[in-house]
Amino acid sequence: MKRFTIFIFVIVLITFASTFALDVVGGFSYNTYNFDFYLKEELQSIFSEEVNKSMEKGWGGYAGVGLGGNIGIEIGADLFNSKYESSSGQTVISISQSIFGPYAALRLKANVPILPISLDLKAAVAYYSNETTSKGEISWGPITSTAELSGLKFKGFGYLVGAGINLNITKNLNVSFNGTYRIAKLPLREIKNIEGNYEAYEGEDEVIVDLSGLRIGAGLTLEF
Repeated sequence: MKRFTIFIFVIVLITFASTFALDVVGGFSYNTYNFDFYLKEELQSIFSEEVNKSMEKGWGGYAGVGLGGNIGIEIGADLFNSKYESSSGQTVISISQSIFGPYAALRLKANVPILPISLDLKAAVAYYSNETTSKGEISWGPITSTAELSGLKFKGFGYLVGAGINLNITKNLNVSFNGTYRIAKLPLREIKNIEGNYEAYEGEDEVIVDLSGLRIGAGLTLEF
């Protein structure tokens, strides 16, 4: 059944590709974002200023498929992460966050007359899944012990709006430079228990992480 579903998906994709313009996009991104936590809509100082500054930027990547030519849709995924690490003697404390966001976007594209350049605008809805964890490592000579200190999972819908410039290298290959603003305020859904397994968060007070911010990307667009 699974193979049959994949086969049908491929047939549908080929049918669309033969009818409309098909683009494959992908690249790397540099992200800056808020790393703010809210309890009952009040900002909480969970980490120090040093930790927050380190966590508020990170590298990522994106990939997707676009259909429809100058007016069309794009379906893809966005990924980015950041990390803070502090060591004191034989002890290392690290905090990291990683977010993954499948998205669906409306895309408008316009070619610049005479020049081998095109411009595009995008507005998208994304479903973000974030995991924020912390752990500690203690070393005794050649022996290292690692302990998970905390784990939180935030999930929810967000939005993307952005613009880009595409430079035509060949008839079918473009280099893309783009900027996007992300709105992502995600509620806490799961928390890691003392056994190290995630379970549903059942607290009465809503906990929110705000990962809204900017994404600057560069990549390639392959047109068919």
